[in-house]
Amino acid sequence: MKLLPGSFYYRTAAALFIATLASSVLLVGIGWLLVGKPMVKHQAMTFARQIQNAADTYRIVAGPRRAEFLAHLERDQALTLEPGATSALSGERPRLPYFGHLEAAVSQLAGRPVPLLRRGEVYSFDFPLGDTRLRFHFNENRTGAAPVLALSAMTVFAVLSSLLAAVLVGKYTARPIETIAHRTEARHESGLRGPIPEEGPRELREIVRNFNQISSQNRDLINSSSIMLAGISHDLRAPITRARMALELARASMDESLALRIERALIQMETLIAQYLDFTGGSIKEGASPLNISALLREVMQTHKHSEIHLDVSCEEVAYLPSRAFIRCAQNLIDNAVKHGRGAPIDVSFRKSASIWTLEIADRGPGIPDAQLERVFQPFLRLDNARTQTGSGLGLSIVQEICRTQGWFITLLPRPGGGLIARLALPVAVQS
Repeated sequence: MKLLPGSFYYRTAAALFIATLASSVLLVGIGWLLVGKPMVKHQAMTFARQIQNAADTYRIVAGPRRAEFLAHLERDQALTLEPGATSALSGERPRLPYFGHLEAAVSQLAGRPVPLLRRGEVYSFDFPLGDTRLRFHFNENRTGAAPVLALSAMTVFAVLSSLLAAVLVGKYTARPIETIAHRTEARHESGLRGPIPEEGPRELREIVRNFNQISSQNRDLINSSSIMLAGISHDLRAPITRARMALELARASMDESLALRIERALIQMETLIAQYLDFTGGSIKEGASPLNISALLREVMQTHKHSEIHLDVSCEEVAYLPSRAFIRCAQNLIDNAVKHGRGAPIDVSFRKSASIWTLEIADRGPGIPDAQLERVFQPFLRLDNARTQTGSGLGLSIVQEICRTQGWFITLLPRPGGGLIARLALPVAVQS
């Protein structure tokens, strides 16, 4: 399952990520306003009172006790007091909210603005004490708890957890739909006609059930049309046979050229009827049997004795394939190549690679435009350059119908130097 833009998985994951992230940010904001900010202000005021107490104590003690107090202050409270500082403070204003609250708390207790400046990791400010100033220094580690850092970590965690939750929930939600899509695609490619299993949530089961019903109705309609077409084609054979018998009886008393034209027309009608019957019978599944490929293809090529056809069988000659289906595909593809090959030599090859047998028929005809490569498989469709040829337009449709039923694949490719390659891929059948 891939997270591709435009897919149901992508849209679900994106919607969940945005919703989860928005709720997480909202909760973090509320937590900051109700918990984090009051905690930071309280911590800053506590530290400011410690500084005020240190200033008051420094004013009270004198002599040797003052030096002991300064050492105690630096050792136990991580504060450095520099009395009588005369130079101006230098540095930059800190940006974290905690130091802004600390500056406000110290200024409040001092009764005047007390700027807090930073140089490296050391923070300094001058606390007024009467006419003198007491300069305090402390390291940033002195602040202890770091609510802002904790808040930042919470925000990062919220983003990552929202993303992970969106991906997992989106994948779980989209999995039944992906499964249905893969099953329908597999049935389309392999030619399977059975219903799709009704699994997953209730809504998806209803969709699959409706899809199966529509597919069943379409199959019934196609079967009915095929049966009707087969019946009509079969019934037409009897009057054509009688017409040929009548033609033979009357041949002695009629013009020979007229008799030949009538005979060619009757043969063409019989060919068309045979193609109709082949098309209606293409959906019949057939079992595999051992075939001598070289002999079989040479037999098919005998129907075009006057055409130059080169055969190349570069694998073992015995293959296990549905015989009738393979013969019909080979016959239609070779017929098509001869019909449109402009009299140029035709190359027929059969080879095995990995687990696929491949039959290729290559001609030097006009080829097929790329935009028409899929349309030519439609029943009764004939391209403009083929309208002067006799035929029903069912040859490639018969091949495709057989491929759908047998699980084969038919591909049309432009041939380098001009012409067309018809490639029939057949999965290797295992001998039982």
